[in-house]
Amino acid sequence: MTEDANEGVFGEPPEFGNFKRVEPASVGQLKFDISPETMRGFDLSDAASRSIMTLDGLASLHLVKSTKKIQCAHPLASCRIGDDPATSALDDKHELRGHPGIFVTDASSVPTSLCVNPSLTIAALAGRASSILLRRAAEYGVAVEAVPQP
Repeated sequence: MTEDANEGVFGEPPEFGNFKRVEPASVGQLKFDISPETMRGFDLSDAASRSIMTLDGLASLHLVKSTKKIQCAHPLASCRIGDDPATSALDDKHELRGHPGIFVTDASSVPTSLCVNPSLTIAALAGRASSILLRRAAEYGVAVEAVPQP
């Protein structure tokens, strides 16, 4: 367990609004001088993520370097839903193309950045996917009490 130093502070909003989009991050009014405690937390988190993601050689972890005035929140769309296999890893049922039975229902399945807090969209997509998963389980003979409609 690690603790950050709560070092983020808000300044005056910039003249162009609360932030300016600089893909994939934004320049905002939040100043974040990273303390050694917070950096240690980031490093521990990165190490844990890398060990999980690279365990079977199926993924790699690409770190983004932090700066004082760049912020990146709500990462989305790294495993997006879509119609085109060339631009989307998941089909319209949240299933990973070419890998039957693997479903992705978290923020990575959101097709693109929403520019707002994505929690309700993520919940809605997960709710939709849950009915699909239950239906699929019933097709495989798993005892399911009720299968909600999508």
